[in-house]
Amino acid sequence: MKPDAFRPIGSLDGHAEPVYSVAWAPDGQTLATAGLDDTVRLWEASTRKEIRKYEGHTRIVTAVAIAPDGKSILSGSGDNSARLWAYPGTEPAKQDPKAKPSPPGLIRTFSGHSAGLYGVAFHPDGKRITTCASDKTARIWDLAKGSQIRSITAHAAIVYGIAFAPKGEILATSGDDRLIKLWNVADGKETRKIEGHEAPVYAIAYRPDGKAIASGSSDRTVRIWNPEDGKALHKLEGHSGDVYSVAWSRDGRWLASVDNAGSLIVWDASAGKSVERHRIAPRVLTYSVAWSPDGSKLAVAASDRKTHLLAVGLSSR
Repeated sequence: MKPDAFRPIGSLDGHAEPVYSVAWAPDGQTLATAGLDDTVRLWEASTRKEIRKYEGHTRIVTAVAIAPDGKSILSGSGDNSARLWAYPGTEPAKQDPKAKPSPPGLIRTFSGHSAGLYGVAFHPDGKRITTCASDKTARIWDLAKGSQIRSITAHAAIVYGIAFAPKGEILATSGDDRLIKLWNVADGKETRKIEGHEAPVYAIAYRPDGKAIASGSSDRTVRIWNPEDGKALHKLEGHSGDVYSVAWSRDGRWLASVDNAGSLIVWDASAGKSVERHRIAPRVLTYSVAWSPDGSKLAVAASDRKTHLLAVGLSSR
């Protein structure tokens, strides 16, 4: 089987500035986006209609993720904070009327970073989150309390990428120092350093079975690593710009990546080769890519203020 075509099926239109991040809900019914206009937005996948706009961040929103239970959205911003937002109909009880009012839909704010955030992620148990920022740290938080569990000085400069292993025991980070590092979630100790990229590493993602890590870099390569020994499995070349985002299909068969030249590439991860590529639009940069849970669609966040949706065709060789 191989992806042999990308068929545009529409876009999510509403952001007033470039869209930096996109995430699918676990059930595939909704998507969340975030961008330069300081907002987070929730969309219905089938109609491509905006369900809700979340406002409250005071600077660009660089990252967004949806909880494992599909009931809340996590965002990270250049205002040094992460925020947790409720899906419509799941908002918390009204606040004390004497308390300072919160933006509609806001559940909790996570404050502690001393510089802008670049990545956010939910722990598989849904009870913890992680964030990373240009203050050199990755942090783990208690979701219910909003309190910090651990701060890790992860890289020599900006920490761009962050991801939990599927079982949640390991946290992976990537940074401006060209490194990928693995950390024990229980004690915050480094368990492995992975070297090989020749420029900052912007994106990392665990394969769903946890047996491989994909990374994207400004050296214009995508690489696949064995997390057990840190050795490279594949070096994937073909991008003409900095690789900003990588995403695995749920079955781990395919890997998608996008770059700041506006190209989307799908790779056969086991063979280590590209099987399809697509240019989103002339003079449009692409920042984030996400697979739908059923593997039939890709969402690509772009500089034209849209999130582009594409159907991925599958056919036998």
